[in-house]
Amino acid sequence: MLDIGLLLFRAAGFLLAFTFGVQKIGWYVTAFHAGKPLLSSIGLTPLIAHMGLPLPVILALWITLNESIGAFFVGIGLLTRFAAASLALE
Repeated sequence: MLDIGLLLFRAAGFLLAFTFGVQKIGWYVTAFHAGKPLLSSIGLTPLIAHMGLPLPVILALWITLNESIGAFFVGIGLLTRFAAASLALE
């Protein structure tokens, strides 16, 4: 029964990484190729700033890394406790 639970947990990590993480990384890659110099106008940063949360650039980068690299780590079983805790705090 434990193996099925781990399989579902890792599948959820891959699903999260490939649906949300790749999309957000694509925003930054597109902006980089378009020559946008400021991270404050890319991706989630304007939304986070509009909501009034502190440090919108750092929060946007944290969310992007969580949903891409962190979820991938959960999927492959690398640093799962750290990655899962970071994803849960998001």
